[in-house]
Amino acid sequence: MSKQVQKQALPNSGIYASGGGRRLSVDGVLENFKKGRRSATEAYEFIKEAEQNEEDAIVEALDQLQEILCSVTLFQKAFDVLELGRKDF
Repeated sequence: MSKQVQKQALPNSGIYASGGGRRLSVDGVLENFKKGRRSATEAYEFIKEAEQNEEDAIVEALDQLQEILCSVTLFQKAFDVLELGRKDF
């Protein structure tokens, strides 16, 4: 996803990706991961910004992301991202 597309997607991030059932913020993090940007801090900050700091939306996005990460055995990465969210709330 290009930076231009990411910026356009941010205001609508509470909308689920068509047909996938995932939040667009989660899709954005996964795209960043594919490009090698796998920092837990960057992932969490992306979700916070994309979800416009709305607590319920952030929690839902974190839940979706950790489920995906754990399904591909990235347990530590899932833990790191969730730990950042826990500190924030």
